[in-house]
Amino acid sequence: MLDRPKDEFTIADKAIGVKIAMTTNPKQGRYSISQARIAKDLGLAEQTVKNAVVKFRKAGLLDIEKRKIGTNTKAFNFYRLVPVELAMPIR
Repeated sequence: MLDRPKDEFTIADKAIGVKIAMTTNPKQGRYSISQARIAKDLGLAEQTVKNAVVKFRKAGLLDIEKRKIGTNTKAFNFYRLVPVELAMPIR
């Protein structure tokens, strides 16, 4: 069981987490929807999404992998949810 304060994640953070979970490709176990798209879909500021991603990552709930696709020079972030049982407790 994680030793995490109940108020660490806001309602917006939780909505973002649900959106990430809903858009995860089950075969690959990761998603590549942009933070801008998440913000637009949920009616939130992009900075709110960025902050939530940082919180999830610090809590050990999200892994981020930067990858280039094809000949595109821009790297994209792919996010992978970490099962709660494997996430590191924070304190």
